[in-house]
Amino acid sequence: MHESIPETEPGQDELPAAPSTLVLELKPPPRVRPWLLVAILSVAAMSLASAAPTLVAQGAWDMLALLVFGVLMLPLGLLLFVAKASGRPIVQLGVDRMRLPVTTRGHDFVTLRYRDITELFVRAGRAGFVWMGTERGTFVYPMRAFTNEVAANALVQVIRGRLEPLPDWDKRAARFAKQQDTADRIYGDGLRGTQVLLGVMVVAYIVQSFLLNAGDAFAVVGLGANVPMLVKEGQLYRLVTSNLLHANPFHLVMNGMLVLWLGSLVERLLGRRTFILIVGVAALLGPIASALSAKVSVSVGISSVPFGMLGAYAYLTFRMKGNLPLGFTPPMRMWLTLGLLLAMMSVMGFGTDVPAHLGGFLAGVLVTAPLLDGEPDLPLRPRFTPLSQGLMALLAAVLLGGVLWGAQAALRDDGTDRTRATADFLQRQLAPHQELNRIAWEIVMDPQASPERLEQARIAAHRSASEAEPEERRWESEDTLATVYYRLGQFDEAIDREVKVLKAEDRSIYATQVARFLRARLQAEGMRRDSDDLQAPQFSVRYHASRGFGLDFEPGQSFETARTIWLLVNHGGKLQGLLRMELSAKTDVSRTLWLRQVGVEPVWHEGSTFEAAWIQAGAKGTKGWLMDDTVLTWP
Repeated sequence: MHESIPETEPGQDELPAAPSTLVLELKPPPRVRPWLLVAILSVAAMSLASAAPTLVAQGAWDMLALLVFGVLMLPLGLLLFVAKASGRPIVQLGVDRMRLPVTTRGHDFVTLRYRDITELFVRAGRAGFVWMGTERGTFVYPMRAFTNEVAANALVQVIRGRLEPLPDWDKRAARFAKQQDTADRIYGDGLRGTQVLLGVMVVAYIVQSFLLNAGDAFAVVGLGANVPMLVKEGQLYRLVTSNLLHANPFHLVMNGMLVLWLGSLVERLLGRRTFILIVGVAALLGPIASALSAKVSVSVGISSVPFGMLGAYAYLTFRMKGNLPLGFTPPMRMWLTLGLLLAMMSVMGFGTDVPAHLGGFLAGVLVTAPLLDGEPDLPLRPRFTPLSQGLMALLAAVLLGGVLWGAQAALRDDGTDRTRATADFLQRQLAPHQELNRIAWEIVMDPQASPERLEQARIAAHRSASEAEPEERRWESEDTLATVYYRLGQFDEAIDREVKVLKAEDRSIYATQVARFLRARLQAEGMRRDSDDLQAPQFSVRYHASRGFGLDFEPGQSFETARTIWLLVNHGGKLQGLLRMELSAKTDVSRTLWLRQVGVEPVWHEGSTFEAAWIQAGAKGTKGWLMDDTVLTWP
């Protein structure tokens, strides 16, 4: 008499098991996996740390708020949305059929007959699982869902016992044995090569972070970024060292995800030695293709290596016509996810270096193709001839020599290569105005920037300001350009441009910039006058506890010609505020001019002094500003 387990479809409510049905309850996964939460928060924190300083420096608070929401709140919201509470993942084994949870979350169940099972094996270890392939789908239960490995093996043995009465059991048993043997060989060696490569990437980026100025995108040139112009001049070490550098933390994380994902597939299918060979060849051929094409001025990142893994995996899939070991046939969602990752990478740093990716892909194909003669038995464990071993030793020597050569060159770097790479980048005129503004701002915020570097910042900022539309935050580019003129010592040009920015967007950050520029101009060249006929008014300052500050003008002064006086407010030797005072024939100089009565709102400390810095022609209105302390620390 057959066991009575009702036929169900996914999504239907769980039905009680028949009396003689064997029942095994699996452990559901945590609602929110800690490692996933940590990964999301880490990527969000690194992205904020990379982009926030520039946004804060330019006072782009709305953009900063949008960035915080995008990189932190949206991923967390998505995580909480998909983290449904788990049900009861119960496996029910009857005599001729079984009822399985679709996943260990235990929301949906499927009832199957034992004769539908085509694949069955167990992978041991902490990262192990039970694999059960059927005509209606594949069921994979991680080892952590069982109390121990004994329970997992017991489940498989019970299923095998239910299959033994079938007439084709011998064929099934032989197939299951082969599947188990393949799984043991594929998963037996681990992923030591992939793990070491990820470790090298992380250590290299930590070293890079300590050595470089995080605010200068071209600083990586000094550590060995791939610059086609310099490679063609003989700096061949850059073909190696560029693999160890990354544009930002997000770039590192994205490449790390690709290495972990594709490396786990390739290293298990082709073996560790072949994996190392693919990594070495792709690490050279990708940068060589980038340097020969010269499509980008500066290229960094190890992305040619995961593309080499992708090339090897794609060729292996094509060569085996899809007959890969269980769990290694690429589903459509894998290619969709990979496409999404590559699309995200295309918006980072200097852009996507397509030739380097294609070179890495070709390297993976070239290494893998000669190893797949006849009908290869996977996992592949080829025997390398003495000649091939010699070539591998030569490749290792080239890579190690490139790193040592690059380290020596980095110690002697004087910034010349960085300047030349920046000039080449600007000549290409391919970057969007946002990228140009970012580069100019990074240069101008470097206290050690040379006049030549500042001139490059001026070119980039000028192009950014001229190409940006008003609705595209053009005034940020104008602010950058004004700051460049200030650093170059062209104070009047800096003041005029910054005043236009302040008129367009009345913010304390821009008022502080105007005050900084006026103070520098006052110290270097004295007070600025638009005309020699405009004389500075003579006045004294008084303070009243309730009325605030007032100006007492000396008798006999006349302001028939309208003018505007810009005053720097200082307290204790520190710039505290900026006052723009309009003076005209209507100004009553016979009595105290209380600033609050004319609409000046900032409250300055008692004891503050007022120093005239600019006598401007025309009536520009009266207004006061407090200083932004952060801006006052800029170079």
